[in-house]
Amino acid sequence: MLEHKETLGSYQHGIFYIQEYVNKPQRDIRAIVVGDQTIGAIYRSSEHWITNTARNGRASVCEVTPEVDQLCQKAAAAVGGGFLSVDLLEHEDGLLVNELNYTPEFHGFMDATGIPVADHVIDYVQQVGARQAVA
Repeated sequence: MLEHKETLGSYQHGIFYIQEYVNKPQRDIRAIVVGDQTIGAIYRSSEHWITNTARNGRASVCEVTPEVDQLCQKAAAAVGGGFLSVDLLEHEDGLLVNELNYTPEFHGFMDATGIPVADHVIDYVQQVGARQAVA
């Protein structure tokens, strides 16, 4: 397959991202981080490997345990923080960070949790703005 892609000629056909297969349940965890707070988390479940709620995944509440919170905070800090989502996979060796999104989709999250994400983002932006005005 790699040789075939390379013969197609374009440099884009020679770029490959290879990811280790992670044997996980038919769900993942989507946590929302705003500033230094993990405001909530959901399980995203599907019969298919794609669990996004925008693609027919089902959302249900996931408790933000200390382990989830700590991992989300470390992942957020690694990319500069702010407002983002952290997608986690449940693995036999523990939780794994799968992806961070700086423009997260959260309607399924709000439907499942009742957490007003936009309100948290507005409060965060106002706090950052106030800190910058003082500095």
